[in-house]
Amino acid sequence: MTTHVEVRRDASTDTRIVAEPPAPLGQGEVRLKTGRFALAATNVACAVAGDLAGR
Repeated sequence: MTTHVEVRRDASTDTRIVAEPPAPLGQGEVRLKTGRFALAATNVACAVAGDLAGR
């Protein structure tokens, strides 16, 4: 399973964790397994700032 975190752009406190089957790999691609990861407030703040700047 592939798991990712979704954050609503217009409500950054509204989040959800989604698990789905991984997409097939293309030629020359690899899939890595991660034991742990972190999501900092800066990741979300930069995304919001980019939206405000129209990027």
